[in-house]
Amino acid sequence: MRILSVTSSGERGRMRAEEFFEQARDAARDMERITRTIEDMKSREEVGGASMDSMPRGGFGNPMNKVDSRMDFERLNAATLEEAERTVINARNLLFGMDGRSGLARAFGNQYAEVLWLRYLDKRTISGLSKLYNCATNTVYRRIRTALDFIDSNGFEATMSGRNDIN
Repeated sequence: MRILSVTSSGERGRMRAEEFFEQARDAARDMERITRTIEDMKSREEVGGASMDSMPRGGFGNPMNKVDSRMDFERLNAATLEEAERTVINARNLLFGMDGRSGLARAFGNQYAEVLWLRYLDKRTISGLSKLYNCATNTVYRRIRTALDFIDSNGFEATMSGRNDIN
């Protein structure tokens, strides 16, 4: 997995782990928002319960308008949803490997992979993670920073495959 970005100075360089996980967090939010909106639209369609007798006269109130609106929304957001799904899958693969047993979890430790997943993709708060792990908030911050620094030093590809190329 080769991830490139434009650095603040405008030159192309390797993306830092923190930037990548911030993008993954945004992608997870996009997925959630789009999926929730589609589900809400589907629940309001009520196509099966509508009959022509229940429609107002004059051509207004076509029950297919809601279906058409949802389909338009799905079509307009398909590329965003697809890109968001790819980003979240890449983040999962970086943390747990494509096989679910490698990635950061194998290269550096499951607790580090888990804390990044929960913080960035499950959108947990630091205080919530502190309670979950029964530790101080400073410990949570340190685990997150240590995991991100490890990925930056080890590289995305080595980390995804579960290798620790630092030692």
